[in-house]
Amino acid sequence: MMRIKIIGFAVLLVLSLASFTPEADPVPYDEEGIIARLATMNDGAIKARYDVAVKSYLKTYTVRGRRGAERMLGKQLLYFPMFEDYLEEAGLPKDLKFLAVVESALEPRALSHAGAVGLWQFMAPTGRFYGLRVDSQVDERCDPRASTKAAVRYLKDLYAQFGSWELAIAAYNSGSGRVIRAVKRGRSTDFWEIRNYLPKETANYVPGYIAANYLSTFAEAHGLDPELPPLDLQLTQVFKIYSGISFETIAKLTGLSLETIELLNPSFRKSVIPASEKGFDLFLPRRVGPLVNKWLNSQWPDADKFASISSNPIHIEIPKEDMNAPYNKTIYYTHYGESLQDLSELFKCGIAQLKAWNKIKNTTLEYCTPILVYHTDDMVIHQDREGGPNVNEITNIDVPNQLGESNLTYRFSTEIANIRKEEFIIYKVQKPESLFEIAMKIEGVTFSDLLLWNQLDRNFILRPGRTIKVKKQVQD
Repeated sequence: MMRIKIIGFAVLLVLSLASFTPEADPVPYDEEGIIARLATMNDGAIKARYDVAVKSYLKTYTVRGRRGAERMLGKQLLYFPMFEDYLEEAGLPKDLKFLAVVESALEPRALSHAGAVGLWQFMAPTGRFYGLRVDSQVDERCDPRASTKAAVRYLKDLYAQFGSWELAIAAYNSGSGRVIRAVKRGRSTDFWEIRNYLPKETANYVPGYIAANYLSTFAEAHGLDPELPPLDLQLTQVFKIYSGISFETIAKLTGLSLETIELLNPSFRKSVIPASEKGFDLFLPRRVGPLVNKWLNSQWPDADKFASISSNPIHIEIPKEDMNAPYNKTIYYTHYGESLQDLSELFKCGIAQLKAWNKIKNTTLEYCTPILVYHTDDMVIHQDREGGPNVNEITNIDVPNQLGESNLTYRFSTEIANIRKEEFIIYKVQKPESLFEIAMKIEGVTFSDLLLWNQLDRNFILRPGRTIKVKKQVQD
């Protein structure tokens, strides 16, 4: 059964003091510095300003509730890239993504006392009006993608009605009717002039949005370090399911806990995906993808529609199990001209993930920048030549839970077979070395041989972890 978290608006807006663990020695609240930073935030949907309400929310984020703020900042890794894609597609400002922070603190199953549900806090009638399925089996208000699409359409309609993002955002909270009445009573279309004619919750809603925007933009200035979600929630895969299936069956197939499956698929109320001609998306950790694909193909061998596609992750809660244990990490050294986009395609992860894992702010990469990459055993990352990495995928995993040592054995035997096929011995670099230094260490190998076999520049410095061909094998 799907578990719903009940959250009131005031709690959502400041993430609730009760949900935070106070810090013994918080970073001092630098009001002058905050005002100066807010003054630079002028290119978004709403021009930032500083007042008593904004100050209250910022003190909660940066002083009284630092750990809670760090957890929420980590959740942004899962949702913000997807929010930005939908907003950009609709021609709306990307910073509207911060509304979800105000609405739900990025909790897909959040439930307000008024009955609003999900990341974007839709009431059932409004959700249905914007195309969301809400019934006893499925509540798409909890579906991050479906609800985001609906929220983008709703925001676009509100802006068309009011012509002001401040008023549109206020109407998103309280409804168009209240904002229209406030405009008439205040005889102005300036939110800040009619603010006193709005309900207190709505009057504080835009300041809450400003505070959420500031927090994400200037977290580092307050010593806040995002708490990244487990890798099982970051590295996911989506499968199209047409016939009904229970989460219990999926758990038996994959070895995942029911809790993990529920966290990744929050819109199914009874832990069952119902049958559907259109199909439902099932999200699972990417590491179990080969098992699920094999099972789907065994059930419907001619059904190409079950082929899986890569996807961004969708949830944020952390179950008791260790969701990072099945993953390996590799340090990759960048080559000339490589971008984060190139690496995200090679390693099948998001740009936002690469930036978060490596704390990268810029989009450009310098030559030989070390990049940390997380991956499962079905991906072997090594660099064969200066032109770029060679990423091999191993897909023939036959039995559930064979994602660890047995797969490592398979990978090792496969690599040895490839080496023998090519008739070369492979050398793994342990410390930065030149080809000349390596040639001096290995009997019967010249510098020219290494250049020819590996197609490397003569001045290229090999980094730790790099493998190269160093000697032809003797034929029996």
